[in-house]
Order: sequence, then C-alpha cells, then structure tokens
Amino acid sequence: MYTNILVIPPVMFQVLTVYTVGAFFPGWPEIWRYAPVVIGVMFFTFLLLSKHGILGVRFRFEKNSLRHALRATTAGTSIINHAVKNEMGKIKIMADLIQSAAAANHETEIQQYSRSILDSIEHLLTLVTRIQSQLRDDEVKKRWCNLEDIIQLSLSQIRPYLEQKQIQVIVDSTGNMSVLCDEVMIREVLKNLFTNSIEAMEEKGRLYLSLYETKKQVIVEISDNGAGISAEDLPHVMEPFYSTKKGAGNFGLGLSFCYNVMQKHQGFIELESVLNEGTTVTLFFPKPKNRFQSRGLKKEVNGFGENQDPARGR
Repeated sequence: MYTNILVIPPVMFQVLTVYTVGAFFPGWPEIWRYAPVVIGVMFFTFLLLSKHGILGVRFRFEKNSLRHALRATTAGTSIINHAVKNEMGKIKIMADLIQSAAAANHETEIQQYSRSILDSIEHLLTLVTRIQSQLRDDEVKKRWCNLEDIIQLSLSQIRPYLEQKQIQVIVDSTGNMSVLCDEVMIREVLKNLFTNSIEAMEEKGRLYLSLYETKKQVIVEISDNGAGISAEDLPHVMEPFYSTKKGAGNFGLGLSFCYNVMQKHQGFIELESVLNEGTTVTLFFPKPKNRFQSRGLKKEVNGFGENQDPARGR
C-alpha cells in the first residue's frame, strides 16, 4: 500500500501531462513543467513513510540515549547475577529433594510440578551465565533454531500463569522457520513479552501469536487485548527502569533487555499500543538463507479450545 501511494501518483501525473494533454489538448500550457514539484512532494512523502518499509527500504532511527542508558544498567549487574546464581542453586537442591520424595510416594502430579521448577532453574542458571557474558560484550551464541519450537517452549514455561487467568493462546504460523539466534536469549525475550501481555490482560483474555516471513525478515507478532499503553508512556517503555506497572517488583528492565538482545541479533523490536484496547510487539529477525521452510500451520496451544481462528485485533 505504501509503495503504491509513493509510486502511482507521480507516474499518473507524468502520463497525464506528457502524453494525454500533449496529444489531445496541444494548446494547453506546458503543465509537465510542474513535474519536479510533484516528484519533490513524493520524495518527502517517501521520507515520512520509509519507517514502514518502502521499495525494500526501511529507515530505523535509534536513540543514542537509549544505548547509553543500556550500558549504564550494567553497573552492579555482576553482583546481582552472582546472588541470583547462588539462590537458584539452593532452590535446585530443594526441588531435587521434592522430586525424589514425590517419586518415592508415587505422587505423579508433584513430580510434574517439581520437574517444571527444575527446568525453569536450569533455564535461569543458563540465562545468568549468558547475561554475564553479555556484560563482557561477548558475542551471543548463535545457532540455527526453529523459531516456532522456541515459541512453544516459552509458552510451556509460563503455562501455569496462562491457566490461572484462563488466557486463550492462538499461534498462527506460516511455516516452521529457522533463524540464526541464541536460543536461551530469545526464549527469555519471548517469556518477558508473554508475561507483560498476561499481566496487562484480565481473566479470559486472548494472546495472539503470528509467525511469518517477508523477503528479508522472519517476523513474530505478539498481540494481546489487555490494558494497552498510553500515548505519553509509549515512547519511553524501552528505556531502562521505566515502567508503567505500579507493582513493587517491577523494575522496568524487561523491554530494554529485549531491545538489547534483538540488537545483538541484527534485528529489532517495535511496539504498538492503544490504551484500553491492547498491545502488539513485533520482533524482526534477519531472513535465513538456504533453510527449509515447511508447510503452514495454525493451531491453538493452551487447551482452552481447538482449531479456532478468531478475528485478529490489536
């Protein structure tokens, strides 16, 4: 649509003025001389619309202040990482004991819960190690990963929250697409975004995940019908320590972490929101090359219904 808006008006103007008017109305003034004005207007229109993607071009204006603020947040993070790692070690020991006791007493449900705790602990310990390496400005550990598998795994780790609020989850995928990424970091990005959506929604809300590709990118859209973000807060939500949540446990680092991770993957993140209507967060990954793309898939994953495809809304 944006490309048509850019291209069609000047082309039609040239056809009209150079050929049509010249052929049928030879006595008219040479209005084709106004063509530079039209082209100039369309050029400035191109600059205004280029952030949406025109003719394969997308301008990204990054705030240097945001990058400086992200660097500033590294102060003291090493100490926090060390403390978290120690506490996770203690929790892991206790979870192992719970699982052993549950196995001895044939408590299958407790075993399942303790296994989920242990999986989350392993993920957190790996994440802490990766964050520490990021503070040293090391490269992320990229490998070819199936993006839909990462989404499903991230959803499984927050399933208790989804079930508690009876959140309906719809995954709409055009294929099992692979991207070159650090799986641990991308899982944490998705978990952060899913958690934000869950906290923003009332009970029986809807979380809509769309996975698709363009010529140059693999794109993940995460939409919810939650409280949304005001126009005043929206420009600042990526800034470290800026939070629209009023709870004492919210530090305003989740989205800035997501921003930083996507930058390290040569991708980027965009956020659109309307107050009291919902929020859509979009992750853009560089398009892989020579990777097999399987057939499309659309399914619901959280057990609150099957084969549903409700009308999408933001």
